[in-house]
Amino acid sequence: MDIAPLIPFAASAVDAVTKRGAAAVVAAAVVIALSGLGDPLLDLLNFVFLLTALYSLWYVDDVERRGWYWAWLDAFYGSMLLFLTSSNWLWILAGWGGLDAASWALILTYRDDEELGLVGDGARGKFLQWLWRPSASALRAIATVELGTVALAVGLAAAAAAYGPNIGLWRDLPPAIAALILIAAFVKSAQIPFTDWLMTAMSAPTPVSALLHSATMVAAGPILLVRLHGPLAHYWPYALAVGLATAVYGGLTALWQREPKVLLAASTASYLGLATAFSLTDPAGATALLIAHGFAKAALFMAVGESIHRHGTRLPGSHGAVAKAAMALSLATLLGLTPAGAVAKSLLPDWELPFSFLTAGYVGRLLLGTSTERAWSPLSAVALASAALAFAAPATAPSPLWLLALAGLALYKAPPLKPMERRLYLPELFAAVGGGLLAAARAVGSLDSRIDRALLSAGSLWRALAGAAAVADKAVDDALHLKLVGAVRRASAKLSEIGVEVYLYAAGAAALVAFVAFILI
Repeated sequence: MDIAPLIPFAASAVDAVTKRGAAAVVAAAVVIALSGLGDPLLDLLNFVFLLTALYSLWYVDDVERRGWYWAWLDAFYGSMLLFLTSSNWLWILAGWGGLDAASWALILTYRDDEELGLVGDGARGKFLQWLWRPSASALRAIATVELGTVALAVGLAAAAAAYGPNIGLWRDLPPAIAALILIAAFVKSAQIPFTDWLMTAMSAPTPVSALLHSATMVAAGPILLVRLHGPLAHYWPYALAVGLATAVYGGLTALWQREPKVLLAASTASYLGLATAFSLTDPAGATALLIAHGFAKAALFMAVGESIHRHGTRLPGSHGAVAKAAMALSLATLLGLTPAGAVAKSLLPDWELPFSFLTAGYVGRLLLGTSTERAWSPLSAVALASAALAFAAPATAPSPLWLLALAGLALYKAPPLKPMERRLYLPELFAAVGGGLLAAARAVGSLDSRIDRALLSAGSLWRALAGAAAVADKAVDDALHLKLVGAVRRASAKLSEIGVEVYLYAAGAAALVAFVAFILI
């Protein structure tokens, strides 16, 4: 295994104690020096993390749980490095799972009573309230993405048993294994129907969103498909259908979101939908799209975050001039008008133009739908630096065709559309399904209790025999139907309130050491 992924985990231990973030900056610089340049996806990860760490030095200076934040941010980086640089399926799975754990923890950075950690307008729906606190957002995220992780673990293990541990040597995968890996990629990259957890993950601080949406976590889904495009080549229609459906849904949803971070989250699902759609038929094009989107999306989140940080609200009505310059440059990249953007667009079919039209619309809401201030800060300067990285790509002349997408800027004045603002009511649907399942579980438990009581009211001999079984049965019922769900909810809420970062990190580090020792032995 490459030594580079271990460096961020070492930095995590330092930052957990010092709470300064200096180790994160040093770790990124060291990894860049060791890795060199030339691998586009690795370059994206390294430079976006370096900028995110620098940005966080100012952004989280007044955050109460800084040790927690920095420790898990470093672990986030290390997990993505492990996933990206490994060919052994076990290390890939370890990195994938590490991303799950780190994203869950980072969503819990703010406490439940902090306004910046909320998502939603608080309105009461038929089946839920449109307001998610960090504990609820974290639970929602981990409950969703772990479905994909379990599917990936089974799929990779089965493929490794057939073809060996190195994924680069795998051949055509059978349908059952392919289905598990595809589902894992769809869940991770928030593809339909697994999209909405990404919206409520905006409970995390903005730098986390900048990193998660550009170079880690959700990007791992299409990257996995790109790396396995050979063994999965026959299944391209599924990736194409799910990816395009998500691209349409995410782009339209973004147009009608009031919260800037939720708008950008929906747009991430849209762009990753395009990358997913092309991942098995045009891996080079999908990779180029991920690169262009990564630098632009990091800059957009940082630009929005500067206003959120300065105004102390998640609904800023204005942005500084430098932040808007970063937004405009990011839009140019997403439309194919900068070198990185032009490379991506040159590899994509012309019928992708309507998606760029939507891009101009929702970024236009940030650019043209808000007022402009003269204020600036180091945060907006870092955002502009991220957007400028699009010029580090080989010089490529943009196609005049993509200039047509600028007409989409007119969409920023689109009138309110409640179904799209409510994300087609998919959260309501899932809440209703969840409530139905809970009601069914309670009904089964109630029926089982009636049976227990009937048995206990039988004759003395039968009652003696049935008593022990009924007590054991009731204990299992209570644990599965009520206590398990309640315990997970309480754990998420508790961790959002107390500073246990050092202790939790120590347990995680011990587990990692034990895992590494087991693999090496």
